Amino acid sequence: MNISYLDAAFSDEEIDIEAKVLRAGKAVGVATVELKKKSGKIIAQARYSKYLGASSKL
Repeated sequence: MNISYLDAAFSDEEIDIEAKVLRAGKAVGVATVELKKKSGKIIAQARYSKYLGASSKL
C-alpha cells in the first residue's frame, strides 16, 4: 500500500471518498482511493495491490 498525504482534514469537515478498481486479474488486484474536500482539493491518494492467490484448477 502506498499513501500520499497532501492536505489536512478536520474532524467537523465533510470529505468525499472515491475508490476504483484498476485491475482485477486472476492473481493480482489493484485499487486506488482518493479523499477530497468538498472544495475538490485532494487530501490523500492511495494505491493498494493485493495478491489474490492462484485459482484452483480442480
